[in-house]
Amino acid sequence: MSATITTTARPVRVLIHAAAISSGGVHRLVHRLLGTWLETTDPAQWQFRVLSQPVDTDGHPIDWPGSLFTPLCGDEIRGRSGSALCDWLHDNQDRFFALLRRQAATADVVWLPQPWWTLRLVREVVDLPAHFVPTLHDFAFDTLGWHGWFGDCFRAEARALLAASSEVVVSSRHTLEHARAHYGLPPDRGTVVHLADFLPPTFHPTAAEAARVRTAHALPPRYWLALHAAGHKGLETIVAAHARLRDDGGRPWPLVIGGKGTEQLRGHDPGQGPLAEIGRRLRAHGLVHGVDYHALGFVPDADLGGLYRGAAGAIAASRSEAGFSGTVFEALHARTPLVHSDIPPFVERLGEDGRHALHFRTGDAADLARAMAAVERDPVAAAARAIVAHDTFAGRGWPDVAADYLGVFAAAAARGPATRRTRPRTLPRPVPPGRFHRLVGRLGRLVGRRRRVGS
Repeated sequence: MSATITTTARPVRVLIHAAAISSGGVHRLVHRLLGTWLETTDPAQWQFRVLSQPVDTDGHPIDWPGSLFTPLCGDEIRGRSGSALCDWLHDNQDRFFALLRRQAATADVVWLPQPWWTLRLVREVVDLPAHFVPTLHDFAFDTLGWHGWFGDCFRAEARALLAASSEVVVSSRHTLEHARAHYGLPPDRGTVVHLADFLPPTFHPTAAEAARVRTAHALPPRYWLALHAAGHKGLETIVAAHARLRDDGGRPWPLVIGGKGTEQLRGHDPGQGPLAEIGRRLRAHGLVHGVDYHALGFVPDADLGGLYRGAAGAIAASRSEAGFSGTVFEALHARTPLVHSDIPPFVERLGEDGRHALHFRTGDAADLARAMAAVERDPVAAAARAIVAHDTFAGRGWPDVAADYLGVFAAAAARGPATRRTRPRTLPRPVPPGRFHRLVGRLGRLVGRRRRVGS
């Protein structure tokens, strides 16, 4: 699609709104898309404004263009994180929505890059004067099995959101089909837009960088790479598969684990939180730090390219993703052989024929061990697959993604006035004051524990 798409004689006015911006992929998504739109669009055809927070959920400043940015609040959000942030968002939803309604009066489209917390959890509000266009990243609350009141709230909010939306953007066919089958998304709405990579400008997967990073982190000549160790990334499956290869008499390449917090896996005290269970499993399997595995902790952007170039293989064991994960993108661009779980957002693009990568049954350590052993037996074939994967997928860039989004916005604006006819529905019962933060605080532990994968 051309970035000059428009449907009216005047500009299409897009308001970007989120009550909170997650510190990971959503922050990067908004930054890349808004930057690309401002560089590639004609102001006579497209206008953009932002109504959001000055910092993300980890407190990192968001580099909004000052002339386009209206803060939802002053500095109130600074210093709030975790359950305290969730409580604060919950308590201020009425105030935020009133400001959104006023801003939407001069917009054609309201894009919600992170739709959760936009509608009230306890009652439905769909009376905005502009077209809703959310990006529905995934249904992790279904695939990871979030049950009880908190999961019910997410499901109710998803139904309310889809009922109020003029168009919906998703990152995979699986998410689109799930929304239609379980959440009432009409067949005439919903567009799959595959994202591009989020690689930092310092991502240089060269031989020289590989040598530098190997020396800096004291890494072995060959290793398996497992980055981004959040609960749904399946690190427990990777650890079990590696131990299985060793217990079956093999000498698997050492495992290199990286990501925020993984430094706690180096010592004998597993600490607290989801990674504590990984630490206990490493020790239960008899895996020794510095021999069988290396825990790097947070990896600076400047080291990522060399870390992937030096890896003999990378493992993406996710139990749930919106589309390609960071590990998949990084491995593709570094031409690193990839082994991945068979979740639908991966296999619908990478396939199951072994042309681009090897896959395994999600959560199945024995099947992952089989795939790892195949790579170790024939690294030449693995390298050839990695080249094919790079050549197939690495060419899609952010101008392509930005243009696809503009096409969705234009389709929404072309629908005419934003009118909705929705019936009031009963949403899950509210949590009494003081309990909400405890429920949200359990969320991270719940994601780390749940292993069931479904549609």
